[in-house]
Amino acid sequence: MEDIMKTEGSHDNQRMTTGGPLVDEDEARILHKRRLTREKMQRYRKGIVRKSSTLRHQAVDLQREIERLLARQTTDKSPWLLSWADVARALRDDSDATRNTNGILRQLVLQQDREIRTIRSWVHGCQVLPNSSWRNVSLLEHPHARKHGIDWITQHLYHNTDRVLEQYAFAAVGSGVQIDDDTIIDTSSPDCFQYVWRDQRDMDVPFDVAARALTLDFFHSLLAHGTPLAAIPTDVEV
Repeated sequence: MEDIMKTEGSHDNQRMTTGGPLVDEDEARILHKRRLTREKMQRYRKGIVRKSSTLRHQAVDLQREIERLLARQTTDKSPWLLSWADVARALRDDSDATRNTNGILRQLVLQQDREIRTIRSWVHGCQVLPNSSWRNVSLLEHPHARKHGIDWITQHLYHNTDRVLEQYAFAAVGSGVQIDDDTIIDTSSPDCFQYVWRDQRDMDVPFDVAARALTLDFFHSLLAHGTPLAAIPTDVEV
């Protein structure tokens, strides 16, 4: 019995000694893993602390740089430098002025287009060239078209003025030469004779005053058979 008990006890001791190192290795492995995890977390937390500290220092540096730039902008700011609001306001005013000018030009184009159509219809209405006096030609009612019609008639009426003045040896305008009641009788044609009465003088008066003096009655008085219908203005009255 003692031998059997000793044998069993020896077996128990052997199991205990055999199982002891296995338990120590597992615990050591667990402890090592925990230690690695703890060290990793410590390094992570230290990294966060370092990054946070770096960002705080960068924020301080950037704030100082902003203050420096603002101070420099205040001291170096040109009095002619406009703000964005002033620039935008100026551009808006320029755009409004451009639209206003564009509207005026469009109205002018429409007005001139109406004048052109009116004058064209008037010209097409003249089937033949008039051979009577220009005093019998009617004018349009439209103010601008009427003015163009008067200019057109005047150009035709005085088309040969320069040639006639040169033909009968009138002095140039502004020359100071004065011609009083000079008569030229041309009898070169066997069928008729031509009677030319020259009268020229320079008058230092405004055009409107001279135009009022040269009335139709004044020209009637220049004709050989004409009779003045009204008083002719004299030099003193002009």
